[in-house]
Amino acid sequence: MAEFGKPGGPERTIPKISQETLTEMIGTTRSRVSFFMNRFRNLSFIE
Repeated sequence: MAEFGKPGGPERTIPKISQETLTEMIGTTRSRVSFFMNRFRNLSFIE
């Protein structure tokens, strides 16, 4: 509310999630999560 009426768009807040937590959430191995995270970084989908 402190920013109400000021120019600019909304900012997206993405929580930090460890690879271990992500593996538990999606039911796969950490090596697969690591593989896809590296691929997403190379494609500039994530930083």
